[in-house]
Amino acid sequence: MGTLSQFAMFILVAAQAVPLDTSSITGIVSRSGTAEPLDLAVVSLIPAGGAAAPPSVETDSTGRFSFRNVPPGRYAISVRREGYFGPLRHGASAPFVTRQITLTGQQSIPDLPFNMFPGASVSGRIFDERGVPVPGAQVYALRITYDRGRRFLSPIPRRADERGEYRLFSLPPGQYYIRADVAPGGVATGSDGMSRTTYFPNAADLDTAQPVVLTAGAERTALDIGLRATAAATIKGKVINNLSDTQAGTGEPIPGTRIILYGSGPARETRTDERGRFAIAGVSQGHYNVSAQREGYLGAGIDGRFQLSVSAPVNVDERQPIAPVTLTLAMGGVISGRVLDPAGRPLPNTNVEVLTPNSRERRTSGTNDRGEFRFAGLAPAQYVVAASQPTRPNASVRDTYVRTYYPGTIESSRAVPVTVTFGSEVPGIDFTMQTSIVVSVSGRVIFDLPDVQFPYTARLQPTLLLHSFDPDPLNTEATRNAVRAVDTSNGQFEIRGVRPGPYELVISVPGGGSAYIGRKRINASYQDLKDVTIVVRPGVDAPVHVVAPTGSNITAVRNVELRIKDSPRPIGIAGATAGTESFSIQHVPAGEYDVSVTMAPGTSVADIQQAGRSVLKEGIVVGEEPSEPLRLILDSAKPK
Repeated sequence: MGTLSQFAMFILVAAQAVPLDTSSITGIVSRSGTAEPLDLAVVSLIPAGGAAAPPSVETDSTGRFSFRNVPPGRYAISVRREGYFGPLRHGASAPFVTRQITLTGQQSIPDLPFNMFPGASVSGRIFDERGVPVPGAQVYALRITYDRGRRFLSPIPRRADERGEYRLFSLPPGQYYIRADVAPGGVATGSDGMSRTTYFPNAADLDTAQPVVLTAGAERTALDIGLRATAAATIKGKVINNLSDTQAGTGEPIPGTRIILYGSGPARETRTDERGRFAIAGVSQGHYNVSAQREGYLGAGIDGRFQLSVSAPVNVDERQPIAPVTLTLAMGGVISGRVLDPAGRPLPNTNVEVLTPNSRERRTSGTNDRGEFRFAGLAPAQYVVAASQPTRPNASVRDTYVRTYYPGTIESSRAVPVTVTFGSEVPGIDFTMQTSIVVSVSGRVIFDLPDVQFPYTARLQPTLLLHSFDPDPLNTEATRNAVRAVDTSNGQFEIRGVRPGPYELVISVPGGGSAYIGRKRINASYQDLKDVTIVVRPGVDAPVHVVAPTGSNITAVRNVELRIKDSPRPIGIAGATAGTESFSIQHVPAGEYDVSVTMAPGTSVADIQQAGRSVLKEGIVVGEEPSEPLRLILDSAKPK
């Protein structure tokens, strides 16, 4: 009896060790279009929201895999197999296939099918002009892909063997150009100074090259390339300090400028000499871009904005001479100064920002041991200069340094802007850091959740953010990430160094297929704020339905986000990636929200409705019960 009792107890304990609401998943990985199983495929089960994932598994000789004791939630199943790919989309095939599943508990999902496409291969020989094989020739398969109408070439390199034979294998299905060079880097010049870069079947440039279409599993052989000898070009040019459209600069040469040549092969780089000149020799035929960049200088960009580099297109064609390239930059302005403490001593390791009044342009730096800072290469504008000290973890109720604006104020409305023009230098921007009372905010996080509790053991930690309701538009520190502020054993938290004022505490907890959210509005005064309780509940799902005119594309809706209403700056609480006609924003806590929609360029939302009324401007109220769907009515979903 004793032995039977012990065995029964063992069975009981073993049964209790496996949660009753777990599920199982099995699947089969096969070669697409056939019943051929694929062994040794690596299968990963990835929980949504960043929860800890179980170890990946491999398929057996029958292509099967399984996961046992899987908790409820949303998951992505990802399958990878060396030499195999997913379906062709936009000219590209991913090296994996995925599918989404949702488990509600005590489910058994059998034989999920996953189909993968075998990679293709091309092979041939490389000959010189005399028909002699070229050992060690560099061969590229240039994969052709498109993004928003623009063509991109992704090189996949191999070398020919000692017989001049090459084989490019495990290629994703798609279109390719095959290119051969005597040497890597696109230089491809021999002792005679001739270029021998050649595209299949016998072209000197991409314009006359013939694309090779590779279907899944295709083996294209005898793609031989006879290298053509064409005159290798030299691209010459100069960089000068002159932006003619702004009448800035002197027209003088800029030595030491970094020059980069971009084409279908690896980029090549050089620098200008003391006279601002550059030359890149041994360039084969094709289309290129020459870029110039110099520390402290700016180039003209689009929409009247300036950028850190400038570029120009160059076409290398043996039938036409190459005109010299002139690239123009202008020396930006400089702002320099010191940050001091109230006793007039320098403050090292202080964060300093220069930003335009609308905060569109922003640069950051730090002070040295003498409290000095310097910003070079600034575009012409008025700038506000601000300084702040890194938050000290032991800051409590006491005077501490707070964000200060030049000439020494904590109010951005009283900041004095600094005007910068091309080539100007504004020194002596010295100011004193101000102090203020700061307090600590502490309390406890409580999980009122079905699948998350303390002690919290998931791989991804809860994220606690402190959002300030300070209306100062220049306060770039209004959102503070309280890193590891939450004790995962019991939910206690403390945030120190908080200035008095209104705040929103927001905690994000991975789980439930995405993330659970907790919110708490607080008002910090001049004493430590204690016993703050943040309750994290499941929230409700907010369904979204996209209404598109005939002929429009619902994928123009990129993202939908709910933001705290009446906040002086956007505070996103929950969102969902769109792309389908219907989807849901999960785990939305009760509260009032504005609805923010991110659209593809050239498209817009005509209206957002809920229960027959427009909420585009008024926003929505989320309660404890599921709400009516949001209807996004598109105005123009066709990209221009």
